[in-house]
Amino acid sequence: MDSAFFRQWRTIQELWKNPLYKNSFFIALGRFADVGFGFFFWTVAARLYSVADVGVATALISSLGLVMAFSRLGFDIAIIRFMPGHDRSAVFSSCLWITAIASIAVSIGYLFIVQFISPEITFIRDYAILFIVFSLVNSITSTTGNAFLSFRRADYRFVQNLLQGSRILLLFPLVSLGSIGIFSAVGIAIGIAALFAFVLIFRFVTISPGIDREFAKETFRFSSLNYVASLLQGHDARIIDNLSSGRIENISHILDAKKVTFAEGSITDRDFLHEHFSGADGVFHQAAFVSVPGSIDDPLLNHTVNITGTLNVLLAARDAGVRKVVGSGFRFYSKFLTLPQDTSAAMILNKFIAKE
Repeated sequence: MDSAFFRQWRTIQELWKNPLYKNSFFIALGRFADVGFGFFFWTVAARLYSVADVGVATALISSLGLVMAFSRLGFDIAIIRFMPGHDRSAVFSSCLWITAIASIAVSIGYLFIVQFISPEITFIRDYAILFIVFSLVNSITSTTGNAFLSFRRADYRFVQNLLQGSRILLLFPLVSLGSIGIFSAVGIAIGIAALFAFVLIFRFVTISPGIDREFAKETFRFSSLNYVASLLQGHDARIIDNLSSGRIENISHILDAKKVTFAEGSITDRDFLHEHFSGADGVFHQAAFVSVPGSIDDPLLNHTVNITGTLNVLLAARDAGVRKVVGSGFRFYSKFLTLPQDTSAAMILNKFIAKE
């Protein structure tokens, strides 16, 4: 029995040396810590604060989560996906600045519209700087945490989870502030985790002040698809693609969720579209044959996909009772590299049309 125990112990030791198992252990431990801290946080808050304060604080913290959801832009996943094969410093700096700028912009935008979507917390405008700062540190904590995962140092991410647990202790000195006290406890704890991350992140990367535009362009498709997928997590979604220029592996992580399904097929098949559009509230049409040289080599295929295919989407949506169709994904050429692009005819030249 003793020998069996020691064999198992040696097996555990060997597994612990494997970064994959070690990372998985700390990720799971971090999830348990988040759930446990969350439970005790709200239990303590309910005892120290009034029911009204707890209710308002819940709305404030949810607003922080909403800003977070809209400001990730898919780069929280891209940093894990592309870090191993690219320059670490360029990837991290680009993701950090893009998401940080986005979090500031989204938080400011939220403050402008808060009276229309959550009138009961309109007073947060009086604490606008606080809200923006907490949104920013939340973004930093998330980005650095995902960077630690990409470095296979989930133990550092776990320490971040533990530091965010300090929000429970912060409830006591901030009790006189009411709902803002609860909100501040969360924000300060996130800030502590962000500070810890910044101390350690320099062991792995050098933070540069700019955004690597080549990296941003290369990862745009992956990041944007993940961004849309994250926003659709609360809704049922079906992805339709013929996989002519993509791979199922790019979305495999979101297909694990029961709310997202995949159907392989083409927009040239109207009956197929009608079958899968049935019951949908909206359709986002991004399918296209986008190669200009390919459109010259095979103009019939170009016409079938882009013209007839789009007509199929519209007709199938109409027949299936879909209320709205949003079209996107057109490729164009421009001498301007700034985003968003101006698609006016005076500034954009399609090479094929120009030759004609």
